[in-house]
Amino acid sequence: CIRDRSTLITAATCPALGSTVTDIIANDNITLFAPRNSAFRDLGRALGLGKAGINSKNVCSVDDLLGDGTLLTILAYHVAPAKIWYYQALSARGSKLTMLSGEPAFVKGKAHFVRIDGGKVRIKNIRSANALMHVIDRVMIPPSVEKALAS
Repeated sequence: CIRDRSTLITAATCPALGSTVTDIIANDNITLFAPRNSAFRDLGRALGLGKAGINSKNVCSVDDLLGDGTLLTILAYHVAPAKIWYYQALSARGSKLTMLSGEPAFVKGKAHFVRIDGGKVRIKNIRSANALMHVIDRVMIPPSVEKALAS
């Protein structure tokens, strides 16, 4: 359901990002690991933003909270520059993918599920005209952003 990804859709269209995300999505050979709305809410709560956390009404102000360029870095960390089907991700357990942000995301899991950088794939192999998408239950935070948040 698109409603469950409305925060991600709003984030991708934030005015501060210009056409950058649109240019990324225009590439026809990508995989998007799409966080659910609840994943954004949980991240916001962890950052001290209150019960509502990060949602479609405030996601465009993430850079105000975390620093310029952070939202784009986080979004690019959810895109792999190749189509990766779920069965390929199962085969890749124990390895890392270099995401569009240039940073590694680690693939883990058991026989029947996959986690990428801690986000469990909940809905797999959603095809669109130009990409493949897997819905995950966590907003993945790139190592560079984690390091900045820790300091």
